[in-house]
Amino acid sequence: MPRLRIAAVCAAITLSLAPTALVAIQLDPVVTTGLASPLFVGNAGDFSNRLFIVERGGVVKVLQPGSSTPTVFLDIRTRPARTSTAISAAERSSGGTGALRASSWTLP
Repeated sequence: MPRLRIAAVCAAITLSLAPTALVAIQLDPVVTTGLASPLFVGNAGDFSNRLFIVERGGVVKVLQPGSSTPTVFLDIRTRPARTSTAISAAERSSGGTGALRASSWTLP
């Protein structure tokens, strides 16, 4: 009787591990034009189904639901010139690490 139970358990484990059916996965292109060098894609996280695409060089594009061409959301390819002495002084006081200390800012 114990051998029958062991055989039944082994048979149940074997059947549960056996593949029942192969599942085919098909990927469809979402963006067909408008991207140069994409680095990252992320969703908006607000249930709008928008996708944000980060491109090399500093451009972030947004793909709206139902569209196949993204539009520019943020372009930071050109850096603005630094003219503020307060920020430069704050950066110098941080030891050149790029981190700004709260003590270097004055509140209005």
